[in-house]
Order: sequence, then C-alpha cells, then structure tokens
Amino acid sequence: MLHLLQAAQVAYALSRFPKKQVLDGADDQKRLHDSIAATRAAAADLSAALRDRTSVKWKELVAEAGDDEASWRIAKRVVPSLFAELRPLLRDDPEAAFLPQPPAPAPRKVRRA
Repeated sequence: MLHLLQAAQVAYALSRFPKKQVLDGADDQKRLHDSIAATRAAAADLSAALRDRTSVKWKELVAEAGDDEASWRIAKRVVPSLFAELRPLLRDDPEAAFLPQPPAPAPRKVRRA
C-alpha cells in the first residue's frame, strides 16, 4: 500500500498545478503518464478485500490512460481519493509521514427554507 502511494505522489503533485501548464510541457506529460502507469501497476498488487473496503474508483485507475486528458482526469479525481482513503491506514508507518495529505473537504452549508 505504501508503494502505491509513493508511486502516486508525482501525479498528485502535478495535479496541483494548472492543467494547461502540465499538459503543455512534454517533460510534465511524461512524468504524469509514468506516475499513473506506476500507480496502476502498484494497485494490481493490492488485495481485492482492501479494494472493496475503500471508495476509491479502482476501475478508473486501472483503465488505460492512453491520452493526456485521461491521465489528467485520473490525477485530479482518483489519485486524491487514494491518499484520502489509504493514508490513514498507514498512520503507524514512519515513511507515511512524508506522503502528501489531501486537504479536508469543506463542510457543506445547510440551507434552511
């Protein structure tokens, strides 16, 4: 699980930049594709029981990201949920302290009529 999050770090970091900036640079595109591919390979090593326990969109992650838009979509939608769901499970691992922690979701405002 730690290996999966380490592989996803680059995609997570790149997803914090503007889309145009990442997808216009050949180096950033390659790093994004490589990180998604490494994350996909590491996800294959996880047990089915762990996948079923989480709300991560595994089908989107393992789907082939052949183009830049698909890679960007995975980096923006799936990778942050990996960190949100799996990072708390590694809280006792010292190496997990260096993994990014996604921001907490903003509380929803309740409208009363």
